Amino acid sequence: MPALAARITAAGHRLVWPDRPPRSAQDVFEYIKDADAVIAGGREPYGAEVLAAASRLRVLARTGVGYDQIDLAAASARGIYVATTPGTLEGSVADHTLLLILAAVRRLLPMDHAVHEGGWERLSGWELAGRRLGILGFGRIGREVARRAVPFGLRVLAYDPEPDREAAQNLQVSLAATWMEVAASADIVSLHLPLLPELDRFVGRDFLRRMKPGSILINTARGALVDEAALYDTLASGHLRAAALDVLAVEPVGPAHPLLGLPNVILTPHVASFTDEAWLRVVAMAVDNALEALAGRVPVGALNPDVRRSGGGGAR
Repeated sequence: MPALAARITAAGHRLVWPDRPPRSAQDVFEYIKDADAVIAGGREPYGAEVLAAASRLRVLARTGVGYDQIDLAAASARGIYVATTPGTLEGSVADHTLLLILAAVRRLLPMDHAVHEGGWERLSGWELAGRRLGILGFGRIGREVARRAVPFGLRVLAYDPEPDREAAQNLQVSLAATWMEVAASADIVSLHLPLLPELDRFVGRDFLRRMKPGSILINTARGALVDEAALYDTLASGHLRAAALDVLAVEPVGPAHPLLGLPNVILTPHVASFTDEAWLRVVAMAVDNALEALAGRVPVGALNPDVRRSGGGGAR
């Protein structure tokens, strides 16, 4: 994105690219130790030890909305803004969610594979009209999924601890009192939750047991929300009809992962937000957040807008 790179240099800053994609804490340390701002991805770790070595750092400008790889408390303690890019990815993720739903209910991939291999096996699927879609997490993405689902005739039931009741009414979405109500009554359950500590492996054996027999699980949120061993057992037993996952607990997935051996599992490589339009918006907002912080202003996407910098050098 040359225009965005030019904006950084035009503001008087030097743009440095890592020699290789950073993955480990040591990788991050190598390029963060002298940085004033970082345009951060979603995979590399920014823990307390790494941040302690970044004496000049003013802002971690995340390209996306998840920040589970960033120690927010440690960043705040050091006066480092952590900024995300809300409002940039929701449409793309919602589109991909509908793609996974349609592929799962119509058993698209088994038929595609059969035809490519010379077969002509015709598998029956579901119509969406009249089915119930359960949305866990009725934030920006959850609402966009509902906006797309209702015209298909899906009856949408959503749970969120702090739901937007006005949006639910406008989108013709019913609100559940508990997640258990969603799990027990939905034909399709779609996850749109943040990865908070209390939600690690939230979709475990108890959750999956409560899901309606023959239902479908969709996950375009975070892989660690799901206990994958429990999901495997539930799918293999036939209790669930299918699962369609864009995210896994460990990425990329290894060749021995049990879910790869199940015909009723659809896997995509964490690409729900990967559209040309969305990533232009994402990187543009991340650059905006970085430049605002370097200019001494609070970034629009700051998660910790009240931090105060107590030291460090000037921007380069």
